[in-house]
Amino acid sequence: MIKIYDKGIIDYYIKKTNYRDYFKHDFVKYTELLYFDKNEYLIKEGELSPYILFMVKGKVVYSSISETGNTIIFGSTNAFKVFGEASAIWNEIPDNSVKALIPTYCLAINLNNYRDLLMNDIDFLRHMCKILSDRLKNANKSYAFYLSTNAENRLASFILQNQQDNIFNNSLISTSEIIGVSYRHLQRVISSFCEKGILKKDKRKYLILEKEKLKSYVNSTFVYYD
Repeated sequence: MIKIYDKGIIDYYIKKTNYRDYFKHDFVKYTELLYFDKNEYLIKEGELSPYILFMVKGKVVYSSISETGNTIIFGSTNAFKVFGEASAIWNEIPDNSVKALIPTYCLAINLNNYRDLLMNDIDFLRHMCKILSDRLKNANKSYAFYLSTNAENRLASFILQNQQDNIFNNSLISTSEIIGVSYRHLQRVISSFCEKGILKKDKRKYLILEKEKLKSYVNSTFVYYD
């Protein structure tokens, strides 16, 4: 994690997003800008977060470790999102992780310094309640999705949601993390789709040749990016 002190860049991201709407009082003067490199954790399961984070640029995946030691992927997002709300409100250790898939930037407020101010801001608390409610619903939906689908279902759904003009060029390493399978297993599944004439590899991207056949593997409307 790297702190960025350029006030112009901080102001740019504040104006670009609805960051100010999260607070009744002025928290801009307490706001920092943090940079997370690829594969760096924004929030790590079992470790108390010193910040509440507002992702303004990047892409992350959020997950948890089950009792059996398996990683359960709750989803991924490249939209403006808030992370660390449990630490902010209750000073609780998080039970899931948020990891950057690409270089990621977050507006941040230091909880050690400003938790009391946040806890007395009505608009902030109202937004956090809504976020926690939505996150619980999404987590339950995601868990059910992973229990009821296999790698082919997940990959087909992911490709269809992330293709542009029938071209899929997402990183396969990132894709494997998002859909919750090993990179080696993902390669086997995508090779199978190519052998069946559904996809065709073209250098570092894949062309969708048979979209309807690809759709036939999808048995859920689960959305990977919210």
